[in-house]
Amino acid sequence: MYAHFILEWKLFSRNLKNQLLFLLFFFGALYYGLFVAPDYTPVETFADEEAITQRIEEQRYLIDTYGTDRPRTLASAQSIIEVSQTQLNALEEQDWPTYLSQTLNVQNQIRFARYGQSIDPRYFSFGERYPQEEERFWVGYKNSRYEGYINMESKNITPAVIEERTVLQTIQRLLVGELPFILIGLVVLFSVDSITKNKGHFTIVNAIPLSFVKVLWVKTAAVLMGVTVTIIAATLALVLAIMPRYGMGALSIPVPTYGFNLDGGFFVRYPMGIWLGQALTLFVLCALLFNRGVTLLSLLFNQEMLNLVLGISVIFSETLYYSRGIGYFSSIGLLPPTFFSIGSVLIGYHNHLYNALILTYNTAVLIISIAIIVIEIMIFSTLKLSEITK
Repeated sequence: MYAHFILEWKLFSRNLKNQLLFLLFFFGALYYGLFVAPDYTPVETFADEEAITQRIEEQRYLIDTYGTDRPRTLASAQSIIEVSQTQLNALEEQDWPTYLSQTLNVQNQIRFARYGQSIDPRYFSFGERYPQEEERFWVGYKNSRYEGYINMESKNITPAVIEERTVLQTIQRLLVGELPFILIGLVVLFSVDSITKNKGHFTIVNAIPLSFVKVLWVKTAAVLMGVTVTIIAATLALVLAIMPRYGMGALSIPVPTYGFNLDGGFFVRYPMGIWLGQALTLFVLCALLFNRGVTLLSLLFNQEMLNLVLGISVIFSETLYYSRGIGYFSSIGLLPPTFFSIGSVLIGYHNHLYNALILTYNTAVLIISIAIIVIEIMIFSTLKLSEITK
């Protein structure tokens, strides 16, 4: 089996399509790290000494301008000055717990001074149908993250950590976005010709001293190895591009996770190391699901283009049944495609969208594992039926 794996790996690595995909991902990650990541602007940026001093001067200007004509404005400006001064002193002493707690305080005061009872437009996109809910989620996420930083060791706190710019935090942010779909798409692209490349050469395949079931698993192993090598290379490119400027980050960095309830939900925090480990586990399961799914399609139809179209379609099939808030009234959110948004599931954003409490890491592992078992049964049945009909 090992010798056949080496053969399959050589065939895989010498495939022009696979080589181009590898280069595309490597240089795409390098470009992102060098040019896109530095342009990332968080909603709440790190307030350095200059920014805090400028804020104090702006509030003093408001006091001088309005005097006692606007009591609420005057009181708000005075309060912001007091908190900002405490924040400035903490920053000079690198007293991060005090700085972060006062940062939360002043951010809340500034938000109320600017928008009052209105919705902060920075936390939702144009056309959002549920802006109030979106603001509530992302403000809660930010507050929980800052509270987690207060409990971290001071040596791990940097402006880059607070703004989520480090390598580990950049990867985490990407996983919350579209990266899982891109990576699963990579699996599909690597898998579409894994079986069909033997079309017309099944006498060679049948001559291999392995059962066809084992041959299929060796092909799966070669594809997953290729995906692993590609991801490692892309990650290395991100590290080389981002770490010199913003640092690697720490595995102890807290990542909030949202749980839904009728009282408005709650956040708990997990260390970055555990969060990334869970993300990796879910991706491995998704990769296995899609590879074996494409393998089944290849056995049934033996058409690369059909494999590609169906595989890519399944990645985005959640859009066919997604309906906001349906999770509290229905279990439709437990379908496997719900969990392909790996990062969104792990921070609880999917719980927020569906108004559900069960869209968690443990549920994702269970549902995707069941889907893999179902596909394995279908592959086994297809092979047995093929033997009977020969």
